[in-house]
Amino acid sequence: MVRSEKNWSDFSDAAYGLLTTLNASDQQKPKSTSVHSGLASSAPDFSRVGRAYLIEWADPETIKGRTKGKRIVELRDTYEMNLTSTQPLAKDVQVEVTATATGTSQVFDLALGMKNRKVTFKASPRQVSSEFIDWIAGVEHDAEVMRLLYDCGHSVVCATLCLPAVVHRKFGIEFLDFAPLGFNYNVKMEKPPGAPPPLDNIYDLNDVSLFKWVAKEGLGLMKLEQPTPGCCWLYCDDRSKEVADFIHVYKPASGTPKVSIIHVKGANNDSLTRLISPGAYELVTAQAIKNLKRISAGSIVDSIKSVLIASTNRVWDEAWRVGLRSNGSVKTDFYNALSGIKQDCDYQVVIVQPHALKSKFNPTGTPTIGELQLHTLLLGAEALAHSVSAEFRVISDNR
Repeated sequence: MVRSEKNWSDFSDAAYGLLTTLNASDQQKPKSTSVHSGLASSAPDFSRVGRAYLIEWADPETIKGRTKGKRIVELRDTYEMNLTSTQPLAKDVQVEVTATATGTSQVFDLALGMKNRKVTFKASPRQVSSEFIDWIAGVEHDAEVMRLLYDCGHSVVCATLCLPAVVHRKFGIEFLDFAPLGFNYNVKMEKPPGAPPPLDNIYDLNDVSLFKWVAKEGLGLMKLEQPTPGCCWLYCDDRSKEVADFIHVYKPASGTPKVSIIHVKGANNDSLTRLISPGAYELVTAQAIKNLKRISAGSIVDSIKSVLIASTNRVWDEAWRVGLRSNGSVKTDFYNALSGIKQDCDYQVVIVQPHALKSKFNPTGTPTIGELQLHTLLLGAEALAHSVSAEFRVISDNR
């Protein structure tokens, strides 16, 4: 376990060094690119693009503009997409589109073009049943709604063709059980459905969300202590401007306290043949990195105090059981315990994102480009976590 012996000043110095390096790299690249040249190089054409291996909807939370984000949600909820084994041209793709409401499928050739360094899509055939007209309109109107990844390493992201940088090292993803004893958690469902999410449902037999997985299965599988009166608490901070989805605090009578910051993100889909998607981890990793500046007990207390005081169902000090409810004394004990943690404390950042299946990784042979891109993303986040003396862990699906 890594000790929290560094502080905000150390983090600021590390972040400044990273930004300085990225800025120096940026000075050597064309200014017309919309991809930061320290992280990826912009490709001016498709001349070096090979076979595509993954097509997926963009994450609406990563897109600028509420209207565009809502449009992606509509398309994602209405259509599923999978590449076929046929590729018309090196840069183009053939995609099978399924209307989720009816289960009807249609195969389209999707031709890629470029205008003013922005990627465009053109679908054929044009004569299709009415249920696929909106799919054609959506992808042709704005290429930002989709992501396309190629075996050669190129990606189409935010309607830009780029070649992300990769490192040839592996990050130690932990693969855990999301279907214990035949109970299948919905790996796409981050939290109990509702606005706001009914957090009490985490302790309901019928809930299948990842929030319930964390409380019921995850703590034990991640080897975190079970909530216990007087020494261990699980707090849900789900809200806008949250520190994390969960904050797990273990403060034994003697020994070093431990604070675990847990970020949860649903998988892009629940298919048992789903491919590795670096994009599925980008947003939740970015959120984890952003909140490293608050990874101290004092900063966490300042961030959650008003929400905690007003809450009635966010803190638990017992292991999972049906119908478990929080109460005022529990949140008071949690607040006092967290406020009492000073310098000597262990911290860890945990990302729970079950999209990547263990069976899709090559443990001994040459890693796929998807593996390399995902490992590169997570290794970068790990380095930043270590700069504030925090351990960094990523949890995915062991199937």
